[in-house]
Amino acid sequence: MANIVRSWKRNLFNIKCRLNLETIIKYLLILLCILGLTRWILMPVIYELVINFVYMFVIQRCVNGDLLWKHTTFKYTNDIKEAVVHCIPAVPEKESPIGWIAPFLEPSLSEPYLRLPANLTSNDRVVILTPLRDASKQLKHFSDQLTKLTYPHHLVSVYFGEDGSSDDTFDIANQIANQLIRRHGFRDAKVFKLPIKGNKSDRQTRHFPSKQIERRSHLAKARNLLTKLALKDEEWILWIDSDVGYFRDDVIQQFLFSDKDIMVASALVSKIDLGYFRTYGVFDRNTRRLKTASNGIKQYSTYVNDLKAEGREAKIDLVGACMLMIRADCLRKGLNFPEEPYMPDGIMVQFEGLESEGLGQLARDMGFEVYGLPFLEIYHLYDPDIKENWILNFLYFLYKLFL
Repeated sequence: MANIVRSWKRNLFNIKCRLNLETIIKYLLILLCILGLTRWILMPVIYELVINFVYMFVIQRCVNGDLLWKHTTFKYTNDIKEAVVHCIPAVPEKESPIGWIAPFLEPSLSEPYLRLPANLTSNDRVVILTPLRDASKQLKHFSDQLTKLTYPHHLVSVYFGEDGSSDDTFDIANQIANQLIRRHGFRDAKVFKLPIKGNKSDRQTRHFPSKQIERRSHLAKARNLLTKLALKDEEWILWIDSDVGYFRDDVIQQFLFSDKDIMVASALVSKIDLGYFRTYGVFDRNTRRLKTASNGIKQYSTYVNDLKAEGREAKIDLVGACMLMIRADCLRKGLNFPEEPYMPDGIMVQFEGLESEGLGQLARDMGFEVYGLPFLEIYHLYDPDIKENWILNFLYFLYKLFL
């Protein structure tokens, strides 16, 4: 009898332990579901549909003080809806928001700032430099963009600097270089194999914060070496990333007309949210103005696309290199892309002292003009973040299915 009682107690204990374990697992699964729901559904929806639009249509103002939404209409193009703003936004008084917030202006507002004199001519020689890594899929489109340039091709050279590719980027770039000369009359074109070691990041990991110091330092080395190999008697260097999807065919003339030492375009990206709504956002978050307090502590950044109220050109502190025009004499006088952090104030914040951002700081300290062209917009190829966007498109599918 005693054995039966002990056996019964032991079984009861095992059942309780099993029930407790099952309860713990159940609650853990519920917690994981809640966390997943928050991260992959609620946060993207709040971010995409609330933060951006509240800023754009409730907080942002026009230069005349009116709220932006009072001067906003919507248009449809092939069932794609987008907001069109009919006033020039005021410069933000606080930090430029990070995200898909770049109002699309009515073209009649932008074109006066991009209209060039009919008699504008130039014999300045321009060299286009483009660093490459695993860019085989983008090169054909990039080549097509280059051939559409209306600046005289016999004044333009194109040089690629390739390193570390795991695909046939080098061979494709060689073919394109030959075509640019033979078929399209460019002054010169060539691909350099850059013997630089390091930087193991690929296209999927290149924007990870943990990769930035190594990656940006590597990029600076590549840009400096490509400059040394390519620059000859040209008056200007134009850096263009190979994954820029669209730029104006008169982009070189636009830069030459502004005629500053260092000039950078406003690099944006567009995407389709919820399957039907087009939004625009800042791609190049390196190009910005720093608001600095009297004690030298950097307070906030204003991106170049938010400086339209200041006109065709706006002074900036840091530059990106999606599309960057540099007077060649600045480089001949010692300007370069810092390969180590350039920290005149002794502090590096968010990699500002490396590569293109470091070049902007160094140029300013050397007395060169550093300007952004807010109305000169280029569009980067959009590589969607599947984790953020699939759920929004799925929600839109359910909306169309049941409502």
